[in-house]
Amino acid sequence: MSLLLTLEQGPRSQVVRQTRLDEGELVIGRSADAGWQIDDPDMFVSRAHCKISGGRDGYFVTDTSSSGLFIDDSDSPLGTGRSTRLQSGMRLKLGDYVLYVEVQPNASQTSVGQAANHSAPAWSPPPQPRPSPNIGGDDFFSAKVEEEPRRPRPADLPDPFEQPVPGAYDRASNQRSSPAFDDPFSLDPVATPESGDAAAPGRPDPFGFDE
Repeated sequence: MSLLLTLEQGPRSQVVRQTRLDEGELVIGRSADAGWQIDDPDMFVSRAHCKISGGRDGYFVTDTSSSGLFIDDSDSPLGTGRSTRLQSGMRLKLGDYVLYVEVQPNASQTSVGQAANHSAPAWSPPPQPRPSPNIGGDDFFSAKVEEEPRRPRPADLPDPFEQPVPGAYDRASNQRSSPAFDDPFSLDPVATPESGDAAAPGRPDPFGFDE
């Protein structure tokens, strides 16, 4: 087994916040000689506040403080020189500091237990690869729809490719032709008076300058 102690609460930040003990002894206190030194300038923690000992048969804590070691929510301390067995979930109160207790089984036992609880699954064939969609063919996500047959074209409709009647273009060109439009740059034709026509008499000058 293994004992894991974790600093759960305290007024000051500590260099060491967690320690593990497999077997032997561990002194926790304010002294520099302690196995786990707690920095407490207010000196609520004794120089050797408690001693942890144990091994395969379990772990025990002994109160060696002057101010008292409190277990969980007890209002009275454990008492100097008295010991108690440690169990997972217990909390040790040293002044204003609280240590959380966790008793762990051996790693080998844990691995064997986990292997026993998790049996190997039955063999199953590997999954078959999914066929890739044919890029050059039809759309992968679209369903094939059969095309409806084309309806026959009504016979009374005119032929869209019917050829014109021979000579129709020449007749239309002759009808529209005119000498005035032979030259694209010529002006519109204007009728000119004949030379033999008499000039129209002028209108009398109202101011009498023609007399």
